[in-house]
Amino acid sequence: MDVWDLTSGRLLHAFRCDCGADGVSLSHDGRLAVFGTNDAHVLVWNVTTERLLLDRTLSTVRGDHAYGSAARTDGAIVAAGTASGTVVLLDGRSGKTLNRLRLGRNPGPVVRLDLTDDGDDLLVEQQPNDSNYRRGRLDRWVVTGF
Repeated sequence: MDVWDLTSGRLLHAFRCDCGADGVSLSHDGRLAVFGTNDAHVLVWNVTTERLLLDRTLSTVRGDHAYGSAARTDGAIVAAGTASGTVVLLDGRSGKTLNRLRLGRNPGPVVRLDLTDDGDDLLVEQQPNDSNYRRGRLDRWVVTGF
């Protein structure tokens, strides 16, 4: 994943991993980069220091991927979603699982997440896992009190 200065066009940071990054997001203040991988890991990088802060496996399901991801500005909470339809909330410092959520009756892949800075609300966008799925149609959830 590369971070560019849009004004100058200069490359600021180049984060390297052989992980097939998906679901890249930045914390609201731009200090943390969070992304899921094609082997169901979530990675959190400090953009300024280019230091890896967290590398955590989200799923033991063979072939699962981590797609959507988000982090609170202070890094205390990291959220990531999987292709198998689970949202995992992690303590961003210790990597400990705080909660695992499956939304809906037959959840599909979690494709996008956004976490408010205070960590009180999480927006989840999920691809429906049914025969009526049309490209671009997403189920949306707001999760509170987790």
